[in-house]
Amino acid sequence: MEKSKKVSKEFLGLLAAYIFSILIMAILLGEISMSLVYYVAIFNSSLIGIASLLICMVSVDIGKSSFYKYIAITFAFAGMINLISMFIIVSKLFGAASVSKSTQLNFISSGFEALSLVFSSRYVNREISIKKHILSRIVFVFLILGAAIYTDVFLSIYEGPYNIRDIMQYIHIILYVYALRLLKKNRKNICGRTIRDLKIYIMLRVTNIIMITTYDNLYSIFDVNRNGIIDTVFLLAVILRFFDTYYILKICIIDIIKRPNKTLFRQLIMEKNRLRESIYKLESIKMDLECYNEKYEQLLVSLPDGVLIYEGMEIVFANNKIGEFFKLDSPDALLGKSLDDILDEEFDYNIYELEPFEQGIISDNRGDLVKGLQRKFCFNNTKFNGEITIFRKDIGGEVLFIIIIKNIDSIIKLKKVENELEIKKTMEKARQEILSNISHDFKTPVNVIYSAIQMQDLNIKKEKFDQIAEFNGIVKQNCNRLLRLINNFIDSSRIDNDNLKMNKKCINIVRLVEDITMSVLPFAEDKDISLIFDTDEEEVFCDVDIDFMERIMLNLLSNAIKYNSDSGSIDVFIENHNEFISICVKDTGIGIPESKLSKLFNRFDRIDREVLRHKEGSGIGLNIVKNMIEKLNGSIDVISKENEGTTMIVNLPKSEKRGCQDQVLEFDQLNQKVQLELSDL
Repeated sequence: MEKSKKVSKEFLGLLAAYIFSILIMAILLGEISMSLVYYVAIFNSSLIGIASLLICMVSVDIGKSSFYKYIAITFAFAGMINLISMFIIVSKLFGAASVSKSTQLNFISSGFEALSLVFSSRYVNREISIKKHILSRIVFVFLILGAAIYTDVFLSIYEGPYNIRDIMQYIHIILYVYALRLLKKNRKNICGRTIRDLKIYIMLRVTNIIMITTYDNLYSIFDVNRNGIIDTVFLLAVILRFFDTYYILKICIIDIIKRPNKTLFRQLIMEKNRLRESIYKLESIKMDLECYNEKYEQLLVSLPDGVLIYEGMEIVFANNKIGEFFKLDSPDALLGKSLDDILDEEFDYNIYELEPFEQGIISDNRGDLVKGLQRKFCFNNTKFNGEITIFRKDIGGEVLFIIIIKNIDSIIKLKKVENELEIKKTMEKARQEILSNISHDFKTPVNVIYSAIQMQDLNIKKEKFDQIAEFNGIVKQNCNRLLRLINNFIDSSRIDNDNLKMNKKCINIVRLVEDITMSVLPFAEDKDISLIFDTDEEEVFCDVDIDFMERIMLNLLSNAIKYNSDSGSIDVFIENHNEFISICVKDTGIGIPESKLSKLFNRFDRIDREVLRHKEGSGIGLNIVKNMIEKLNGSIDVISKENEGTTMIVNLPKSEKRGCQDQVLEFDQLNQKVQLELSDL
């Protein structure tokens, strides 16, 4: 009911304006006629079309569709052509031809309107630049008007044979019907009321065209009273034009302006309701967040590890556990404090300098997490060791740190106890190995000596004295073995106490090494091992202790003979370098497994006895050799391959002294040392 009332008001308002216009024109012209009434209807519809275009140009577009812009342009330019047509006939601008020219323009206006409606209905959602569109229509209309007014192009069609004019009228009807079909096809993109109003308007226009065409055909066929027919046709044309104007008013003014504004209002109401719902949801979310915040805060408070939140260079949150760590009545005592206030002074630490965090700390690629940072904490006269995990976040330009502190005092104590137990276990194992090695190494020569003495006692009773020298040699050899073992243990003890004394002299190292090498030649030959000495230079002087060098070389040569293969070889050669010399002892023995090379110079470490079979040794000889070489500012290297042989390389610095003398070794003294060092061969 409300909508029908609104339509009645609009209709009555248009009718009143129409009648008022007719009266004004009648007063001005001094007469009233059917033609005047018809022209007033054309004038009103044209003004409504032009007004709708002006409104579209200055109003804000609230819809995505360009359809209403197309419709406004269509009715505006069709109205302009109709106004020009009306002006020509009223002013009689072309004299007797004015009626003909005006009729042609009405014909052009109908075709232009039909084509524009087809275009508007087909491209409903196409984006439009209204200024460019208006400019193109202006050019088109001026070209058409020029052709109609100043040429006979359209006159030959309109006043030519009736069948051509009828065909053109039928084409206009087809275009209107096609536009109507396109409107139905695009009804999802156009308001239903607008489609209904356009449908009625098109039906009125088609009816008007059919009526005019029928009138012309009846007049030409039946030669009826033209004046009576003209009055009837004009009456019908006035009625149809009035309804045309009404629906142009509805489409251009109501559909383009009023209904979109109503739609906008409804959209605003809907948006208001949505906003109200959103506010309600936000308030609900806020309440949930506050609830979650309280739960999470309780969770942080009750965590088994200490939690600090650090912001703006001060602590803004501390949980109960951190209060227990510092023996505080309340963790709130830490609020407002800085990290410097709770860290031990001896550990200078700035959390803001962790870029990209300290070495050895596990961190992620973004630098937002650091783990495993250990620090000592001190506050309220309470100290403890803590392991820190730090989460760093940038929130609104502010840097926020969540610091989780784990008290690791108990872990440190546990690790300390574990380390002590491990050390004790290692020491006990080493002690057992040392005792085992010592007892074994001492037991063997003692048993041999005891056995030799028993054999001598037996031979003396039997008065067999021919083997006394032989058994005396066995006793002497094993006494040397015992003496060498005792010396090694004494030297090892001196090394531990840094009490190993030496007497350095500048001597010809080549002569010294050669003499020592040749002194063991009988022992090598006795094992069917070839021993060769070679050197780059005959005289190279070094600052060394002679006793040290004898112990070093005899130990290396003894091992080379002891662990060599049958019919093997030993090469001793000296290489001269710029600032040092290298003494190389190379054998073709059993070699050393790669896994044992790193422990070769460790005290009491030996290659597995299963590998060495019957070979004896305490395992401290090479350790003593290494320490003696280091005392001489040298170094020792080893190159070995299992089952192929070993090369021991002793590097010693050259002497910077001048006028050094060769050192001649006393043969008897050297031979005694050889007998001692090689006693276990």
